[in-house]
Amino acid sequence: MKENEKKRLLVFCLYNKDGNIENYVIKILSQLRLLMKRIIIVSNNKIAENSLNHLKEFTNEIIIRNNIGLDYGAYREVFLGYLNGEEKKYDEIVLCNDTFYGFFTPIEKIFFEMENKNCDMWGLNKVDRGGILNHIQSYFLVLNKNLVQ
Repeated sequence: MKENEKKRLLVFCLYNKDGNIENYVIKILSQLRLLMKRIIIVSNNKIAENSLNHLKEFTNEIIIRNNIGLDYGAYREVFLGYLNGEEKKYDEIVLCNDTFYGFFTPIEKIFFEMENKNCDMWGLNKVDRGGILNHIQSYFLVLNKNLVQ
């Protein structure tokens, strides 16, 4: 399957105490939309009207909720209360939040490089502490179909 034929779902979580969407978030979404079949944006706070209009350029699926559980609370709400099993239709699910700046490498290149890796999930960076508490940073995770199933 070619990279651009993959069915990907992006669940993008954001939070801004003033309800504004920063330019770097628009840049991230602009790059990710090139590879996604569907985008769901979850805001853990109200969104100002002008910012909401910017987000509608990417999707009409915008969920506004209270900031309970932070980004993982938002993901949980999408999976358990919104998708109703539809997540199983996708080859990959991307969980991403607005706590980073990027991308500094074309996102298509990153996904292409990961296409042939034998893994059920991956992220943009891993923290290796010599075997103690190694983990993949949670601001950008890709789950493949095997893991979601």
